[in-house]
Amino acid sequence: MDRVPLTRAVAEVPWSVNAPERACTRRLGTGYVHHVHELSVCQAIIDTVDQHAAGRRLRRVSLRIGYLRQVVPDSLMFSWEVLTEGTDLEGCELAVEHVPAVVVCSACHAKTTLEWPVLACERCASADVELLSGEEFLIDSMDVVEEVP
Repeated sequence: MDRVPLTRAVAEVPWSVNAPERACTRRLGTGYVHHVHELSVCQAIIDTVDQHAAGRRLRRVSLRIGYLRQVVPDSLMFSWEVLTEGTDLEGCELAVEHVPAVVVCSACHAKTTLEWPVLACERCASADVELLSGEEFLIDSMDVVEEVP
């Protein structure tokens, strides 16, 4: 399988190319939605997983991604499907646990789960908060396929 060079400019990729290059852009109406961020993130996940799998087949890769990491889940899944096609990871499930952004207020000690990427206390509106979760980006686990001799 030919892989898309991650340094290739999106503007250079025509729409009528093969599937791996389509992961860079998807035509919607008259404009383009870019998937380059998720494509490069996904490639880094694949490289890390390949290194740690040490030649073993995998059934599932589990990620923990924080709300503040700004990763579009559908784009990440699409990139995973495209980049693993025809590789040892083809058919391996990518499972994503979304971690909410939670802050604790230094003034009133309230915990707030953020709905917007604004670090402020929901109770007293103080900006003096400590981030407890939401910046994670981890490969949590890999499920290996047991080979029967």
